[in-house]
Amino acid sequence: MNVVKKFTRYLRSKTTLKEPASWLVRWFGGGRDSPSGLMVSEEDMLKVSAVFACVNLISNTIASLPLPTYRRLIPRGKERAHDHHLYDLLAYEPNPEMSSFDFRKVLQSQLDLYGNCYAEILRDGRGYAIELWPIPPQLVRARRDRQKRLFYEVSVPDGPPRDIWAVDMLHIRALSDNGIQGFQPLVHAREIVALALAAEGYGAAFFGNGAVASGIVEMPGKLTDKALEDFKRDFNEKYQGLGKAHRILFLEQGLKFHQVTIPNDNAQFLETRKYQVEEVARFFGVPPHKIADLGRSTNNNIEHQGIEYVQDCIRPRVVNWEQQIRRVLIPAPDKNLFFVEFVLEGLLRGDVKSRAEYFKAGRNDGWLSANDIRELENMNPIPKELGGDDYLINGNMVPISQAGEGGAADG
Repeated sequence: MNVVKKFTRYLRSKTTLKEPASWLVRWFGGGRDSPSGLMVSEEDMLKVSAVFACVNLISNTIASLPLPTYRRLIPRGKERAHDHHLYDLLAYEPNPEMSSFDFRKVLQSQLDLYGNCYAEILRDGRGYAIELWPIPPQLVRARRDRQKRLFYEVSVPDGPPRDIWAVDMLHIRALSDNGIQGFQPLVHAREIVALALAAEGYGAAFFGNGAVASGIVEMPGKLTDKALEDFKRDFNEKYQGLGKAHRILFLEQGLKFHQVTIPNDNAQFLETRKYQVEEVARFFGVPPHKIADLGRSTNNNIEHQGIEYVQDCIRPRVVNWEQQIRRVLIPAPDKNLFFVEFVLEGLLRGDVKSRAEYFKAGRNDGWLSANDIRELENMNPIPKELGGDDYLINGNMVPISQAGEGGAADG
């Protein structure tokens, strides 16, 4: 495909100068407004190890959580609605080509990198969702028609754009100022990513040049052009490169070498790279220890930091998922009866000792049965006839149903 045809195809997305698509910015050399002088795109963000670690961690966490569909019970309570059409769609297979893990991992990574993620909803004749297909966010633009109805214009690589009404699009957005489009993280994280990339590039160049990145060779006389080129070639062959670092430098004919590179400790190179890891972690709301930065973690606080990761980083994201799923995937007549909910309890479990104390308190005070505990520990239930569903109270540990029959007074 020649350049003209390729550019014409891209123009079908109807990008505007007011809202330029990322590909158009890069086409004209955009993104170089950072002080580092680097062009930064969404793809470049993943080249920073801390960004990759954060996006991979969050998307893996959300993709691996159980996502059952529940039925509300009267007067209260819930049970898993295995017979509901959404149960298998969300928990196991959203479309014939993807597992639920793959689907959620793709959408969550797009959400963290682009600020929006989209999936087209295919429905059967009754209007029930039967398939969910991810759409790259670079190809989607939110629009309104003359009646102010929301729809999404999707650029098709080999054809004209197609429109999808909002009711047939699962759209999960990040931080937003209008409730329609989420902010692109790159717009606000450009300097963080650019500085991290610049630090990595500097480190690579530093070691690639043999730990002596620059200097001045003083010559007592004047060399011809050929003699100068021969000298530079011989010098680089002998001393440039990591494997030739720290060799003894021999100079002839009165030549003197003056190192002018600022030492790395003076330039605070390592401190800069460490600080950028913390900046990236802060941007994504991830505790640094979750991406292998253990500088501020101890045996006493790392468990609580793990709980904070679930409460402050994961929970807001899964609530966003749950509410968008309810809005567009659960039919109006079912909204008060059915709902979806990520199961976070497994991530919030403490160590064995803490869990044992928690279960003991619940068992002794009558708000956990043996089977409640076994379910939380992913164990099979005790048969009902053996008392697996009984709730006990302190004293002689009799069932609550027998507490008023004088059983506790015996003995």
